[in-house]
Amino acid sequence: MRFLLLLNVLFLSQFTFSQDWCQKADYPDRPVYAPMSFSVGGMGYSVSGGMKNGNNTNKLWEYDPVGNNWTQRANFPGTSRRNGISFTVNGEAFVGCGWTGSTRLRTMYKYDPLTNSWSSTTSYPGVGGRGSFATSLNGKGYVGGGANGTGTNSVQRDFWEYDPITNSWSQLANFGFGNRLGGVMHAVNNRIYAGLGHDQVISYDDFWEYNPQTNSWSQVASFPGVDRLNPVSFVIDNKIIVGGGYTLGALSCLSDYYEYDPTNNTWTSINGFVDGARAISAAFSINNRGYLSTGWGANKDTIRNTWEYDPNKIKIVDTTFCVGDTFVYDAFRPNASYTWYDNSSDTVKSFTTTGIYFLDYTIHGCNYSDTLKLTFNPNPIVDLGSDTTLCQGESLILDATNSGATYAWQDNSTNATFTVTQAGQYWVDVTTNGCSTSDTINVSYKPLPVVILGNDTTLCDGETLTLDATNSGATYLWQDNSTNATYTVSQADTFYVAVDLNGCIATDTIIVDYQSYPIVDLGADTTLCQGESFTLNATNSGATYAWQDNSTNATFTVNQAGQYWVDVTTNGCSTSDTINVSYKPLPVVILGNDTTLCDGETLTLDATNSGATYLWQDNSTNATYTVSQADTFYVAVDLNGCIATDTIIVDYQSYPLVDLGADTTLCQGESLTLDATNSGATYVWQDNSTNATFTVTQAGQYWVDVTTNGCSTSDTINVSYK
Repeated sequence: MRFLLLLNVLFLSQFTFSQDWCQKADYPDRPVYAPMSFSVGGMGYSVSGGMKNGNNTNKLWEYDPVGNNWTQRANFPGTSRRNGISFTVNGEAFVGCGWTGSTRLRTMYKYDPLTNSWSSTTSYPGVGGRGSFATSLNGKGYVGGGANGTGTNSVQRDFWEYDPITNSWSQLANFGFGNRLGGVMHAVNNRIYAGLGHDQVISYDDFWEYNPQTNSWSQVASFPGVDRLNPVSFVIDNKIIVGGGYTLGALSCLSDYYEYDPTNNTWTSINGFVDGARAISAAFSINNRGYLSTGWGANKDTIRNTWEYDPNKIKIVDTTFCVGDTFVYDAFRPNASYTWYDNSSDTVKSFTTTGIYFLDYTIHGCNYSDTLKLTFNPNPIVDLGSDTTLCQGESLILDATNSGATYAWQDNSTNATFTVTQAGQYWVDVTTNGCSTSDTINVSYKPLPVVILGNDTTLCDGETLTLDATNSGATYLWQDNSTNATYTVSQADTFYVAVDLNGCIATDTIIVDYQSYPIVDLGADTTLCQGESFTLNATNSGATYAWQDNSTNATFTVNQAGQYWVDVTTNGCSTSDTINVSYKPLPVVILGNDTTLCDGETLTLDATNSGATYLWQDNSTNATYTVSQADTFYVAVDLNGCIATDTIIVDYQSYPLVDLGADTTLCQGESLTLDATNSGATYVWQDNSTNATFTVTQAGQYWVDVTTNGCSTSDTINVSYK
């Protein structure tokens, strides 16, 4: 039954106004609108103001928040008025300006609450009077704007500073927001904030800050509600509360309220109250509580009730905890009394279970109730497992998955899982519904054995390859289930080993093929005859070759004695062969140049070489041959199997015919012509002359040699004279 009752309380609270507002004692006189209001000495005041009958009152009423009562004080001494201004400086209030309904006023008066007396001060020198803005800061008053008539042109923007010590006014920089009346102005944190209001044609929502040190205006965040004029406003905890008011030309007042924080330049909506539609009311703050009274109500009818706004009352916020937590709530407020859901009157309550709890309490005359909904959520379940050791290259997925959770790993990653690839300490915070659980795991790594069987390879027929997987302290398993650290390859296959070192296994595989050697045969050592050549052939398909002289052809031509070898490689397999080549000298055979003999001559051709055999053109086999007739003569000389040949052509030439005649005697004075002419011949006479004829003119012996084609004939004649 208790649980159902609590649910009902919570349900109903969703449809009631916030209890930040508490109704207080009604305004004690006929209700007024647009009074001047202020607070000083812990009391609030409402002075003068308009009444529903159109008249104005000059009464001053004092509100005591402790006794929650109103007391009439000394009447306002000036002309009764409404829409005036007020501000306080050093425990005294300054009130004035406004209008009677027809006449705009600028007169100012000072009220001293200690003597409950009024005195006249210097009138406001500004142009406006009705609906002006006013506040105080650092011992001085500030007034500006307002209207001195009914048209748009009557609205002002001048701004003034009042010094109570000299009772004098000084003009400052005009409003940054232009001509305006009926807005709000308050001082917070050594700055003045003003805005809203209207210019008799348009109502506004802008808000501005004035800096007295620089005498300048700057715009800040605009009011978030609809534009309005004559709103209710006061300051609590250095925050400006603004609400109510109405839009220009509207028939009813507004009921939304907002809080402006100058520090953050932000507006926040706050709860209104049941009678929140209010405008041109008396408004002031006392001891961080705001008050508003009288003014216009929902239909712009004057209203008497008074309300207190206390943002610092007990506020219970529904909250969530985690199972195992204890929520301790301290509701203490001075002079408050409490009644909890269990009828206890404790100031401090502890909670450990989910539930809905209510509290009734009374503070400075206001009765409040609130409910607290507590939820103790279960903590997420996180188990990363025991500390573990992995093998090098292995990874471990740590899984902290919880439905709807958020995750924070040691490296600030936020996935539900984390993949470990190196040694370290790993932890995660898992949060669901605000509840967190963490877990930590230490991961170390053991090195893998080093297994390198090498690249796939090709061996040559008959070769072996030792595969070595040795790792100290390891065990081995080869593809044929052998367990040695090494394995000898002698045939083509795929070879595999798994090496286990302290539980960490590394593997490697190698494919070994076999290739036949190339066939290379340069032949037996051989002897050649001088001048012969011999081609060595090592040709193999697809092979490469390296001869003794670094040449790379498939063949090599031998033309001198020596040792010759070749390396022939196909697919990495090499075969070499060597041959020794020697040379035997050829026999020397020189029959001489072709020649011509003279008739009757002979020529002996000599081919003699020791130990040789001979074969002439006529199949004779002597070492020499005698030529006696014209012909072509040839000999082949074989010396130890090496044959040399030579050929000679021998022609025969006839001798020239020469006859100088018989010896003769001539008579003195006679001459004798000797004629040796032969066709194509050359001649040499006894005197070395070379003509075909010679003329004798004196006694003597005369001779001539006549040569044709190398054959010579001579003749001699003796000539004497008588």
